[in-house]
Amino acid sequence: SMITFEDIQKVSIIAIFRSFSTVGLLNLLILYRTQLKQAEIQKQNDQLTLVISSLYEESIHLQKTLVNSESITKDAYHLYTKLLNVENNPELTQMALKIAGETHEIKKDNQRILSGLSRLITDKSFSEHMEINKIVDLAVTSNNKYARSLKKDIKIISHTQGEHPRYHVYQILSMINNLIANAIEAIEHEGKIYISVRRADDMAEFQITDNGPGIPNNQMHVVFKPGFTNKYDHAGSSFTGIGLTYVKGMVESLEGEISLQSKVGKISGTSYKIQLPMKNIAMKE
Repeated sequence: SMITFEDIQKVSIIAIFRSFSTVGLLNLLILYRTQLKQAEIQKQNDQLTLVISSLYEESIHLQKTLVNSESITKDAYHLYTKLLNVENNPELTQMALKIAGETHEIKKDNQRILSGLSRLITDKSFSEHMEINKIVDLAVTSNNKYARSLKKDIKIISHTQGEHPRYHVYQILSMINNLIANAIEAIEHEGKIYISVRRADDMAEFQITDNGPGIPNNQMHVVFKPGFTNKYDHAGSSFTGIGLTYVKGMVESLEGEISLQSKVGKISGTSYKIQLPMKNIAMKE
């Protein structure tokens, strides 16, 4: 039979539709793969942000250690010069000089470590500022994993009010993480933690509240002291008691305030409120 012009038209239309279908399907596949890759990159970036936040916290501790080691070096050298003038005991004199020298070496080692940490933390491939919702989401995600690792059933609920600029991610994240982790450790088996963020004029307010066992009145005055803890893991070992001291120090360095309310009894729980000046934590325009 003869192939007519109409037959050619029909075949051409079918071929065009098939081509469009194939190209469309291929584009959908490429788009899907791109989205998967972007999601994986975002997940990796979030993990790196949490790691860098932890390193930022360690760098703050390290800076304090540098100040302490410098003070010890000065005191030991001062003792050495006094022993030279007062004591006729070369052994004690040399011991004081040795302590000064070794402490100075520790300081130099710490300075090298701090320098490396600082370069990593300020790597320009990572933004030092982030939207508050993203910071809170990172804190919730990481602490959900922490709660599960302790075999605790804890629900973390967050709420943000008002318009917020981008905040310094490592400062805010390290403080929030410490307070949430502290609440997780305080809750025995199951409970809830509430994270509230709001803006009041030129101040940012962060509140972490839990329904754990609370803190007795006779312990309230030592809560922020180094080493204080009334929390123990499943093996009976106590937690370090350093987190709250770090948070208080960080808040004060940012010219802010931290307050604590706690109840023990039938209705128990603890709430920490941090108030920080926006100028010290927000990204400069």
